[in-house]
Amino acid sequence: HEEPTLSLGNDTVLKENMVVSVEPAIYFEGQGGYRHSDTVLITKDGYRLLTNAPVTLEELTVEN
Repeated sequence: HEEPTLSLGNDTVLKENMVVSVEPAIYFEGQGGYRHSDTVLITKDGYRLLTNAPVTLEELTVEN
């Protein structure tokens, strides 16, 4: 990963036109895990999601 990161302890101030990756993850011991990645553009008024992918839990769940 490269700067700016959204990691705990990173004090970088996000500014307009920066692009960041948001990658939350959850792992279950002995079962596997899940990581979702979005690319986000920082805007004057907040952010704009650049990733075009499913976002709801139902859309992202795969049954065995």
